[in-house]
Amino acid sequence: MSKLETTGGDESGPDNYDMTAEQVRDLILENYKLGVPFYPSDVADDHGLDYDTVVQAMDMLRKEGRLKKGGM
Repeated sequence: MSKLETTGGDESGPDNYDMTAEQVRDLILENYKLGVPFYPSDVADDHGLDYDTVVQAMDMLRKEGRLKKGGM
């Protein structure tokens, strides 16, 4: 096992770096209560996602009025 494989987050979690912002948006809608605060980094870490893609998805949700502008 390489050093990269043995360090960092949850090894049993999926690697979803190739998901689109639209797919991540749907994942957020399915898995998170939108009235309860959460951070983009939590979503990225929990699901093996690219952080920037999560931010894009959250921006989409804000534009749709599903997330508040100031907080998560």
